[in-house]
Amino acid sequence: MGTSAEAGAPQAECSDGSPQIVAANLVGDTVLILRCKDQTTEAAFSTKYNWLGSRSVDVALRINDEKPFKAVWKASVDGRAAFAPNAVEFIRMLPDNANFNLGNVSDIRNKVAHACDWDHTPNEPVGSVDHSEHR
Repeated sequence: MGTSAEAGAPQAECSDGSPQIVAANLVGDTVLILRCKDQTTEAAFSTKYNWLGSRSVDVALRINDEKPFKAVWKASVDGRAAFAPNAVEFIRMLPDNANFNLGNVSDIRNKVAHACDWDHTPNEPVGSVDHSEHR
């Protein structure tokens, strides 16, 4: 997925005491974000200069040498980001030896899973632009 100019998985607490995890991988004007905020798991791709769409974004993904596949992600309100329709599934399918520098992917995946309590969350679509739904 590229070489990272900025990466990390800072952990903080929300005002209600729940953990918050954000991991970002910045490459040029694009960033891959994996996060748990307010018990909501999100995986998003964002760009500073390009408009991705207003409703849905067609995304082509390839993990390692696997065959590429297409997915439809939800566009953000400003059209500059796209959210995975099932962030938990997307994060789980990232290989531990991913070709980008978010740190150790398995550590980040574990932190996000713990913060968003994946063991007690149905495997339903959670990455969205509607932040009123908490998972």
